[in-house]
Amino acid sequence: MPTNNLPVLTPPPQQNDRPIHSPPLSPAPQIQPRALSPPNTRDAVGPVGFIPENRTNHPFTTIQNRTPTSTSSPEPNCESEEEVIAITNTCAKKFKLSTALRQQVENSNGTYDEDAQKISLTLTSSLHSRRFFQTLSKEGRELKELDVALAWDFGAADNENLVTRIYKTAVTILRMDLRGNWDDNRARKDGKLKYGNLHTLLWNKTLKGIVFENATYFGLRTDLPLKNTLYSNLRLLHFLVKIEPTSETQIHTLIGACPNLLDLRLGTSHAQGDMHPRLEKVIGNLKKLKALHIYNTTYSEVIPEEDKAHQRWMTIPQSDKPVKEIVRTGKIVNQPHLQELIGRSCVAIEVLMLQFPKVQGKFFELRTSGSGYGSFSSSKPSTPKSASFPNAKRPIGQPYASLTHLDIQVVLSNESLFTLRRVLPQLSLIHLGVDLASKDLLKFIKFETLESISLKGLSETDLDGLRIASLKDGKSWKLNTIRLRNVSNIQTLQFLLSLPMRRVYLSDPSHESLKETLAHLDFSILEVLSIYTPEYDWSTEAILVSQADRFNHRMKVDLGVPLRREQRSDVYNENIRPLVGTEERLARGRVEILPVFLQHGRYIQSILPPYSVTK
Repeated sequence: MPTNNLPVLTPPPQQNDRPIHSPPLSPAPQIQPRALSPPNTRDAVGPVGFIPENRTNHPFTTIQNRTPTSTSSPEPNCESEEEVIAITNTCAKKFKLSTALRQQVENSNGTYDEDAQKISLTLTSSLHSRRFFQTLSKEGRELKELDVALAWDFGAADNENLVTRIYKTAVTILRMDLRGNWDDNRARKDGKLKYGNLHTLLWNKTLKGIVFENATYFGLRTDLPLKNTLYSNLRLLHFLVKIEPTSETQIHTLIGACPNLLDLRLGTSHAQGDMHPRLEKVIGNLKKLKALHIYNTTYSEVIPEEDKAHQRWMTIPQSDKPVKEIVRTGKIVNQPHLQELIGRSCVAIEVLMLQFPKVQGKFFELRTSGSGYGSFSSSKPSTPKSASFPNAKRPIGQPYASLTHLDIQVVLSNESLFTLRRVLPQLSLIHLGVDLASKDLLKFIKFETLESISLKGLSETDLDGLRIASLKDGKSWKLNTIRLRNVSNIQTLQFLLSLPMRRVYLSDPSHESLKETLAHLDFSILEVLSIYTPEYDWSTEAILVSQADRFNHRMKVDLGVPLRREQRSDVYNENIRPLVGTEERLARGRVEILPVFLQHGRYIQSILPPYSVTK
């Protein structure tokens, strides 16, 4: 059975027969190679599964379990032949939780996904954390994925315990929500001890992916050597927090230490961040990158005005290898560079999500260069009829023919629209997002394959084609997620909303339209009903209460808080609701009050493919 063929790195310097800045020596766990079954549902988030490298029972003496030092080591060859890094075996033996570990998870209101071999839980105290990680290191060594939130005022000793215990497991994906806030004074008071040595997890050779959430003021709170030259074999790094000036240098160092990254995601929908050209340039040096997501970022204020025109977008891999996922949201980008990246990747790209305002006087171009198929552009691009595209086998190398997720909320050039119109009838898209500028794409979609659709600012007339297609064969559609933004009269989409949906996102509907829709919504399989409107009130909730006997046990209402304070009534107070529902109010556990940006972030993550380190 193949194992990971990872580059061998130079071990750190020794002092008294022990590496400098190392975790405590302890025997390596005996872990047999094992493959995982894929998740049962598309919503399961995590890797398909990794075969741990063969281990021996001698103490840790190689870099695979050492923390970084400032000593240089050779950079792995990023141009070498692709590694065999994952094997899926649907018959693999599933890891069973021990009684002690199961009790720890249940006591934390956590969950365990047996198929993904994943534990998710929230830790609320130092004692709670120590007990859990002690049990995990002893009885959960075959666990593959850990999603943990640290919901207390943790410190350096807690971090040290976490890092040491993780080294003794076979966890390949670690997701950590650090629950940080944006209190600048508190961050400076915490100093380097708050996050301490959490960054040393990058040098844990068993880990293939790390996700940091809410790691606020990372630069002020971590003790990261800025000139570290050891290299990590990490495949996936997500830093899901606003990028601000005090953290750019440290994030730059982390990314520079991970030349083999396949999946990099930076920023958050919650707050707008900045990116300095130096940070963007180190991203551009990632030669194996397959997924690049940059959320809600714009220029750093320290960039001189004269440089902005030339350094807006430098996050372009320097190799000629294509990127399969490109997600860019925010306010300002450099269109020429972004267009170059998309054009070079146009044959292989599977996920394309663009959400940003039009650069003054310029349309965005979806280029077909580098495809080997030629350009579809025409000197007089016209709107072709859908019938002119037979469902024939797609040509090899056709630009954008690999797309599964397309969300276009930018102003495209006529030639770019023509390119998409030509290829869309051949595609089996899973997600489609359009707005007023891209609404014509609805005429060329095979709706029967869609699982998710996002419609922004469309009128009743714009939806005629969708309505006709729905009435014809809507019952056979796979659609389970719908998002409506700035569609005032959502009643016009009752033909869609009456279908069984798992997730419904409603943003800025009229009050009466919202009430009418809620009265006729199909709740049979609905799990998430996300509503954002300043007009939501107790009379609106009373309509939901009248439908409560049709709710399934998972159904929850995500209620977005209005941005303006004067629009916030007591309906946005979770605690004002009773523990048990009444005739006028939903039970407290049915409603979650969220900032609008968090609502948006959750939606984005729900429609994207599950992240994986096997791309």
